[in-house]
Amino acid sequence: MIVQFVQHLAHPPAKLQAWPSADRVGWLVFIARNIGEQRFNTLSLPKRGGGDRGWDISA
Repeated sequence: MIVQFVQHLAHPPAKLQAWPSADRVGWLVFIARNIGEQRFNTLSLPKRGGGDRGWDISA
């Protein structure tokens, strides 16, 4: 299942034909401009626990 939001538009959910990789975890992706790590960290988002994964704040 994929759900996409762009600015103020919500696109209808769509079912994926197949999972895109062997890694079957869910993904939450933000594409933002000039948000900064400190501001990003103030968002009310669940934090991932354990493992080597975390939030990637790449520029």
